[in-house]
Amino acid sequence: MIGSLHKSYSLKVWKLCFEKVIILYIQCLLNSAGKLKIKTIEALAEKLALERDICKATFKVGASVMEACLKVINDILEFFETSAAMTPMSILELRKINGPGFNITQVKALLNLRVDITSAERNEALNECKKVKVNIGC
Repeated sequence: MIGSLHKSYSLKVWKLCFEKVIILYIQCLLNSAGKLKIKTIEALAEKLALERDICKATFKVGASVMEACLKVINDILEFFETSAAMTPMSILELRKINGPGFNITQVKALLNLRVDITSAERNEALNECKKVKVNIGC
């Protein structure tokens, strides 16, 4: 009885720790978006994928918890693969998936990470997102 309670509690603690680590990781990524020395979007995507794999190896949680916790990183990786023309649609999808905490500040940070698109394309995507600001939560 005590052993099963301990295991249940242990799994909950690991889950909560994992969720917090991912939240802090994404916050750091977005807060430092303008300061990162990114040469290519592929290099950034590769770094994110590597760190995602490190999280998978480090945290001992069930598959569904793992998938749920890493969803935001996977969503960002998909955003990096989106063409410049589809960037506003991808941002709106991120907003739907990640909820009201995903606001225009995060949009700007994500767009700053997109070194593969021009400044004009970034501004156009930002303006498109502002046009539908009700959906973004501005």
